[in-house]
Amino acid sequence: MPEFTGKVAIVTGAATGLGEAIAEKLYALGAAVVAAGRRMEGVLKLASRLDPSGRRAAAVEVDVRDPEAVRAAVQAAVERFGGLHLAVNNAGITGPAGVTIADSTLEDWREVIDTDLGGTFFGMKYQLPTIVQSGGGAIVNLSSANGVVGLAGLGRTRRPSTGSSASRAARRSSTRRRACG
Repeated sequence: MPEFTGKVAIVTGAATGLGEAIAEKLYALGAAVVAAGRRMEGVLKLASRLDPSGRRAAAVEVDVRDPEAVRAAVQAAVERFGGLHLAVNNAGITGPAGVTIADSTLEDWREVIDTDLGGTFFGMKYQLPTIVQSGGGAIVNLSSANGVVGLAGLGRTRRPSTGSSASRAARRSSTRRRACG
């Protein structure tokens, strides 16, 4: 297993689920972790559980749809821990389940696209130069099987929204594009 002692990580969507588990694992492997999420109560609870002293864990409230909030979260990691080496862009939503494209609203579509795709773009935009300035590291953008092929019947929602399928596929493609130059 890699050792992350002396490294700083930020994880979006860290209040629950996979983001929470990733933050826990990075912390267990030695990283200082910035738990970022829309629900401050959840990320505060996680950061306090990981490190009650606050020496290696912090919480920031961030709505990844807001580029300024994402920039501020990255800056908070640098100010608190002196750099950024690892970023996990996990924040994402599925939108309303079981709604046909004809019954989808433009607001629902935009919320999913702005969160899943916009949040990943804003993350990479501000994380990448900061990671380079910190001496290098890695960015991991999470997607799902629904980003490979739009499948019905995934998970508890039974039918992910059209926006979720599109945004996850775009997230994968955008990540591949950034990795290649």
